[in-house]
Amino acid sequence: MEMKNKVESAESVFVVNPMNAKNSLIKVKKKIETLDFTELGSAYPIKEMDKIEESVVSGKDFYPPKCTFLPTPGLLRAFIRATLKFSQTDSQERFLLRFGLVDDIQWYFRNEEEINKIKV
Repeated sequence: MEMKNKVESAESVFVVNPMNAKNSLIKVKKKIETLDFTELGSAYPIKEMDKIEESVVSGKDFYPPKCTFLPTPGLLRAFIRATLKFSQTDSQERFLLRFGLVDDIQWYFRNEEEINKIKV
C-alpha cells in the first residue's frame, strides 16, 4: 500500500464525494476527460501485468492487482459520514452510485439526467 502520498479528495481517485455530489461529479468528469490512458500501464509493475495478460489470453484464472490508497483523516471521516447517512435508506446500487461506483461507467455518463434525479 502507498504510505507516503495521502489522498486528500475523493475526486483524486475518481470517486464522487456524496456529501457534495454535484460539484464532485463535475470534478471527476473533468479529471477523467484529461486522463491519458496510454500512461496507465506504469501504475503496476510490467512483469505482473505480463503475467495477467498471459492468463487472460490462455483462459486461466487470475487475480487482478489491488489498488489501495491511504486517505487523509478528513477524507476518511467524509466517507464514514456518507456511509452513516445513506447506507440505511439506500439500496446497494443507489448507495454505490452516490460514490460514482457503477459497473458500466459509460452508462453513468449517458444517463446524466437519471443521475441528477437522485436527491443528494
